Amino acid sequence: MDHLRIPLSDIESATNNFSTNRIGSGGYGTVYKAELDIFDDTISSVPDRKNKADFPKKRKTVAVKRLEKKHGEVAGFFTEIEMLTNCKHPNIVSLLGFCEEGPERILVYEHVSNGSLSDYFEKINNRKRLSWAERLKICLDIAQGLDYLHSNTEEKPMIIHRDIKGDNILLDNNWVAKIADFGLSRLRPANQKANTINTGTIAGTEVYLDPEYMKTGRLKKESDIYSFGVVLFEVVSGKLAYDKSYSIKNEKGLLSIVQKCFSEGTLKKVIDPKLKEASEDILILDDRLDQKSLDTFLDIAYQCLAHTQDRRPTMKVIINELEKALNYQENRKDGFHISLKDITSATKNFNDDTCIGEGRYWKQYEGQIPLANILTTVIVKRWDKESHQAHHQFLTELKVVSENKHENIVALVGLCNESGERIIVYEHATNRSLDKHLDNVNLTWPKRIKICMGIATGLKFLHEDAEMIHRDIKSSSILLDSDWEPKICNFELSSKTQERLKVEHATDHAYGSLGYLDPLHEEKGYLDKDSDVYSLGVVLMEILCGRLAWGEGCEDHSESLGPLAKRRYEEGKLDELVFEGIKEQIFPPSFTIFASIAARCLDNWNTEVSKVVIRLEKALELQERYEKLQISLEDIKLGTGNFSDAKFIGEGKYWKQYKGEIPHANGFTDVVVKRFDTACDEGSHQFIVEFEALFEYEHENIIRLAGYCDEGNEKIIVYEHASNGRLSEHLKDTSLTWLKRLKICIDVATGLRFLHTDDMLSDEARIHGNIKSGSILIDGEWKAIISNLELLHLGWSVVRTSQLDEIYAYNSFGYIAPEYNDRGFLTRDSDIYSLGVVFMEILCGRLAWEEGCKDPSESIGPLAKRRYEKGDLDELVFEGIKKQIHKKSLAIFTDIAIRCLDDYVWHRPDARDVIIKLQKALEYQEDYEIWGLKLPRGYEEILHFSIIDKMEKFKDIHDTLCKGFHLRDREVYFSLGSNGEKSYLTSAAKFSYKNRAVKWRQIQQSSIGSSKIVLGV
Repeated sequence: MDHLRIPLSDIESATNNFSTNRIGSGGYGTVYKAELDIFDDTISSVPDRKNKADFPKKRKTVAVKRLEKKHGEVAGFFTEIEMLTNCKHPNIVSLLGFCEEGPERILVYEHVSNGSLSDYFEKINNRKRLSWAERLKICLDIAQGLDYLHSNTEEKPMIIHRDIKGDNILLDNNWVAKIADFGLSRLRPANQKANTINTGTIAGTEVYLDPEYMKTGRLKKESDIYSFGVVLFEVVSGKLAYDKSYSIKNEKGLLSIVQKCFSEGTLKKVIDPKLKEASEDILILDDRLDQKSLDTFLDIAYQCLAHTQDRRPTMKVIINELEKALNYQENRKDGFHISLKDITSATKNFNDDTCIGEGRYWKQYEGQIPLANILTTVIVKRWDKESHQAHHQFLTELKVVSENKHENIVALVGLCNESGERIIVYEHATNRSLDKHLDNVNLTWPKRIKICMGIATGLKFLHEDAEMIHRDIKSSSILLDSDWEPKICNFELSSKTQERLKVEHATDHAYGSLGYLDPLHEEKGYLDKDSDVYSLGVVLMEILCGRLAWGEGCEDHSESLGPLAKRRYEEGKLDELVFEGIKEQIFPPSFTIFASIAARCLDNWNTEVSKVVIRLEKALELQERYEKLQISLEDIKLGTGNFSDAKFIGEGKYWKQYKGEIPHANGFTDVVVKRFDTACDEGSHQFIVEFEALFEYEHENIIRLAGYCDEGNEKIIVYEHASNGRLSEHLKDTSLTWLKRLKICIDVATGLRFLHTDDMLSDEARIHGNIKSGSILIDGEWKAIISNLELLHLGWSVVRTSQLDEIYAYNSFGYIAPEYNDRGFLTRDSDIYSLGVVFMEILCGRLAWEEGCKDPSESIGPLAKRRYEKGDLDELVFEGIKKQIHKKSLAIFTDIAIRCLDDYVWHRPDARDVIIKLQKALEYQEDYEIWGLKLPRGYEEILHFSIIDKMEKFKDIHDTLCKGFHLRDREVYFSLGSNGEKSYLTSAAKFSYKNRAVKWRQIQQSSIGSSKIVLGV
């Protein structure tokens, strides 16, 4: 291989000593672009010269891969050279040379100008957009390269690549794909007949790895086929297998989405919407996906991902199917332009019988047009030929629909501009427009929520990805396909988000849009994203109420559905407007979330559509899951002994709790049953509030919902069982150490922080409203869990009411913040005050309001504050833990607890600050318990005579003592032995003694030179 050797000096010169033209890097090393003289194989393919200078050379642009020193000696370097020198194929990257001098290991390849396939998908917004046909050709290139590697010929043995992925597929200047990077590859020995190679070590990139190979270690060419299947789905989805949008949902990345969609029969959901955008010119869109081509591709790609090797297709079969897909794409006959003859025939010359809708400057028709020799039902939108405004709207809409592809945006089929016509042809919507179905009793509540989600998702795409404002959202602008999937249409008034077109322009031409227009448009003077959100809110209310925004007899905007629904929502009477055909189907918490987000849209709160999507998803999740969570009243009665006193474990003003068991597939599960008093409205209200909260706010320090019962007059919530009961039961427990108590405090603060700050709607606050030790449960691992969320409030403050007074008077004395009585409200800071009270209960081993307590000033909060100010808080500390507590841990804990109890709300810390301080207190306590107790008596005096700096942590002190140090006069060296004994060493020159009969023993190592210790002195 001497003809391929390149001197290191040549490479260093070409790369300016590896400092310029770097084109890539990774864990393996760095790649540089360079000009080098390399062996010219066009003149001599089999060099037999002895002198390397005699080899014919030619100058060529190359890629220089300099391996990291740690990888330089691996066998993979020589493996790759051996592989590539044997491989000659247009779809395998060519090795042009190598360098092996000293520690340097360098490979020189042909330069491939368009980088890797991964590079393309990561930078797709800044580069050429590959059409579907071009992507198919790339896949065929890879397949043909793999087929060559897997073949066993006289020239080369079978090669298994073992690391097929986008990073290792390079694209040249003609977008021809070449397989690269053979460092992990394996040759099948010539004398081996079996197709399996036992590698011993599993290697490759996890999201691309063959699951059977990972499990058994048996490597076969089918392992490459699996990896190639992953690459095929990267090509069709336009995203890498490990893209964050996939990996945050499942560690398997893209593959988890593919498998989910396949099982649901929705594999086409993974298709890259940009595949349909083939031209900058909106009038020449001629590269739409051919359906047969796509189906053929998806079918063979999914076969490659078969879980077992023997079920995967061969490379010959794959190549055949990819060629078939390419042939379908290149020979399709349904061009983008549709003839006027076909359109007039389909619409019976635009007969009114075929008209399905109209605007001020257009009419829509339904008809069948021959596409790919198949009569296809479509929607034909024809603009006024004479109006200048119609021409403007036609171009606006055509630009929007041709440049923006999304499952909730109506799809463009074609256009016609013959004989002055302005016609756009769209996909057909079997169920036509939404306004025709508002009072359809067959349109169930879950279906209605899904429609709302689809509309909001489409609008989110317009606002965030397309940076467009629709400006005319209404139910007649929402089409519904055969699966009731909504498609936003009618883009003639749309504009870019940065354009603030005058409202007059919008209102003059928003034909039939009364009741949908943002009421603030006159004040703002333009329509913006918030205006779209307002219109979306109106549509949500139409779907909920089963009626149009502007009904018969409506004479003023204030009488339209938007303002009416908003007023009823604020009065708490929106349920009176709900469509009777769905009223009985709606689960109250689902209604609560849906109504709240719809009202927010109408409230001009600058609500982003992304938040609307999130809340609608929650509403749907509640609606769909509530039946799964339902537990029969019969099972609950059986598990609680019909709510017997023996099972009773606690109560509030409007509920009682019982311990019980409920059946599941493998037996019975211990649970806590909370039975609400439905004889009064407050009990039913608390049930809804707590159920919604527990369903929405899942966190390890918030009680987990196990189920519910809503039968007859019974409203019951079932929780997971916390085996150690309530925190209030353990305050005087001496086995509950200070360390455990600190961890419990951190758990409670962490749960509270989640409630306060982790809302999907970050501009709203959440207030627990009843933090106390009786609301803190302790599980079998002594983890604290916040419960009793029936008073949870979504908002910035809770206003005092007589009903709330009764609830707090029941069993919450001593926990309620002073501002509730002084100013008549509670906030998140009030929860922090209650948290401070709980901290003092934990420290002092007593309840906030004990027997004999007659006034709030005598409760633990105010009492602890007074003692802290006097400096004698330690007198209140629970005797069972007093001796365990390290003074620094105590100081930090009491400081943050007292801050929580501050009378001024703005002086109190937030939950995040509390957690930071508690973790510091825990750190000091753990340091004391693990290391402090190992220190010898009098260690402080020893450190006083040392010359080392003062240390705070016991671990640092212990380490220093064990290592040893000079005392201040530098004549004595002190250290602590492994058995805890003290050792003092001094130089023999400085040491004298009277008893000369004592023997000496040599010390092997000493930090003060040659030293000895004397035995028996």
